[in-house]
Amino acid sequence: WSGNPVELTATWVGGLAVAPPRFDLIPGQPSQGLRVLDLEHDGDGWALTLEGTAGRTYTLELFGPTLVAETVEGRGSARIEGTALSLDVDRSAVGRQTMIVRLVPAG
Repeated sequence: WSGNPVELTATWVGGLAVAPPRFDLIPGQPSQGLRVLDLEHDGDGWALTLEGTAGRTYTLELFGPTLVAETVEGRGSARIEGTALSLDVDRSAVGRQTMIVRLVPAG
């Protein structure tokens, strides 16, 4: 390498990435944050398994194609807003709840 500028090109093809959720905690405070438990490709879309606290609303950034979201298991609702997944965990539930959200490309 002679010190001249180098141009690198990366190509992305398909797939989906989920930004890890981040929540600030005070030492000793129990976590009420969202947990991503699994993301699995299942043919024409993805199954995203999440755990959150009842009565909370979470936002999770997604990187990939434009998606449509549907809750397929668990108590709550999910919707796509731009590049983010907005998740409402059922307010009538108690404690930590697990949900599976089906994500499929829009169109």
